[in-house]
Amino acid sequence: MKYICLFVLFIPTLLLAKTETLNLLVWKTYAPQKQQDNFIDYIKKKYNVDLKINVKYALTPHDFFNHVRAQTIDIFSPTHNLINDQRFNFIENNLIEPVNKEIVTNLKFLHPKFANNNYIKKNNILYGIPFSHGPYSLLYDSSKFSTPPTSWKIILDTNLRIKISQDHNEANLYLIAMALGKSPQKLASNETYSDANFKKAVDSLKKKTAYWSGVPTIKDFMETDLITSWGFAHPNNNPKWKFAKTKEGITSWIDYLVIAKNEKRSQLKAKICQEWLNYALSKQFQQQVVINKIQSLTPRADIKMNYSQSDLNFYYKNLILWPTLTTRMRNYLKKIWEQTKPLTSDHEKTFRRYGYL
Repeated sequence: MKYICLFVLFIPTLLLAKTETLNLLVWKTYAPQKQQDNFIDYIKKKYNVDLKINVKYALTPHDFFNHVRAQTIDIFSPTHNLINDQRFNFIENNLIEPVNKEIVTNLKFLHPKFANNNYIKKNNILYGIPFSHGPYSLLYDSSKFSTPPTSWKIILDTNLRIKISQDHNEANLYLIAMALGKSPQKLASNETYSDANFKKAVDSLKKKTAYWSGVPTIKDFMETDLITSWGFAHPNNNPKWKFAKTKEGITSWIDYLVIAKNEKRSQLKAKICQEWLNYALSKQFQQQVVINKIQSLTPRADIKMNYSQSDLNFYYKNLILWPTLTTRMRNYLKKIWEQTKPLTSDHEKTFRRYGYL
């Protein structure tokens, strides 16, 4: 009887759920509360774990590096060209974990372009999963053009109003390089930007351009003839705004999800980290978050997106991933952008007339 009582007392201890905390550092909107709740329920059923998820939002690439080194996060979302950046070298410095393909089974649905590349693989080992991707594209107001623009040269036309991102000056310089006929394969090369014509083109663009921040808004579209964007269409799908199929190509980005190395992480928590990667690649997550909420492109090949198939085909065929820059090259491009001439009084009057200032 004594042993039976002890066994009965011990049963609740056996059935108690373990507790774990998953710490995410991602770009805003990459981990909505509803998806967190669904994942918590899934982990409870599969592992009998009471999971808590802490989400912090990254503001700069250095946020990722600082938290990884401090071992205060589990999963983060670097853009493809940051992973092997000299400032961080996440793979070379053994700061991130390989993907466990036995758990991350949704890999089989990926478009091969986004997993089989040197940004995220080394020695045939995969170190992260593509979460979302998209172009830094050019959209145009078709009511202002008799024929569609087919070259980035159009951004240097001084008679047209244009808005570009104020947050991605390197990406803007890539567009100018292609407008001048420079090779898209040499966007990380000093020779692409060293001639006097390039600096004149930067001056010319900066004198007439206006800027948007984050993502272009409906108001931004109302104030211009051409606009760079992260997608293929107007925010409200205004049909007069079209995607320009620029013959030089379309520069592009991929955001990955990777697991930060932490020697103190339990085996159970390591599995939960891998489970989040797999969950983020699930069809419903990609549809609800990446396509519907973020309005980016999914890396899954089996999900139909609400864009013109012609535009998508052109993009996939002609995408040019932003290069990984050396520290010296990044500083050089920053210097080029910052040393261009300020607005003249005539240009300032023009900007005020169009409501830019």
